[in-house]
Amino acid sequence: MTNVTKTNPQATPNQATSPNNDYFNGVLYARCVINEIKVIEIDEGQDYCAINAAIVTADAEGNKQYETIDLIVRGQDTKSIIWDLRKQWPTDRFSAEGKWWADINIGSIKPKAYSKTETKEPDAVLSGRLIKVRGITIDNEVVYGEMNNDELPAATLVSPCYMNLIDLNNHKIQASLLDGKVAKPKYQYADLVFEDDFEQFIELNEKGLCPRGYKHRDTNAKIFGIIEIQQLTVKPYADKKTKKPKATLQGKLTGIRHLSVKEKQNAAAKNTDKVA
Repeated sequence: MTNVTKTNPQATPNQATSPNNDYFNGVLYARCVINEIKVIEIDEGQDYCAINAAIVTADAEGNKQYETIDLIVRGQDTKSIIWDLRKQWPTDRFSAEGKWWADINIGSIKPKAYSKTETKEPDAVLSGRLIKVRGITIDNEVVYGEMNNDELPAATLVSPCYMNLIDLNNHKIQASLLDGKVAKPKYQYADLVFEDDFEQFIELNEKGLCPRGYKHRDTNAKIFGIIEIQQLTVKPYADKKTKKPKATLQGKLTGIRHLSVKEKQNAAAKNTDKVA
């Protein structure tokens, strides 16, 4: 495996996302509006705390944009923080009153597809696990942690992945985001665009190592990366065979924290040089 990262030391793999540990753990760092918190009771199994929220971002003009996400609270520390504030839980997602603002970390990001009730057309929302609370504001008062309410931080997903396609002409990549056990990870497909001329991609292209898509997986070089994604959203569609609703992730590649290459023996370019 050849390392092609050319960034500062803070951009190297960490325990949350490195393949050298037992788990892949992508994390979305985001500011959210918490619309509703409730306990879901299970007849056979453990009850859990569910949250309906909206990731808040800003467009080029500074206008706020909202992306719905459904969360399950995980981790004893996070559960304790949410439970201690239970008397102030927002209970009506359709009401403008009592909303929380929170800076949170979200794991296991994936799309949740469903059919619209009336039209039966496919639709989808983001879903994930609330794994850390960094700050909570209720009625303009910070009640937990720290929050800078004068600035709106960019929601950024930092995730390990394998890259199936790097298309420099159209400025897009197709990636399989990794989550769960390293020995048997879960894969989440993502379509990403990019604007920056990442020098890692340019170098791969010069070496003839840019993967050409999933159908060429037998000859593609194996590209592992830890990347930063912003403007995360979902794209619903109907499965061609079953007609059931499905969805993929979409977003913008904004950074590369780590990139390494393992060439296939029968790669089309058969290039044995190592990428510096």
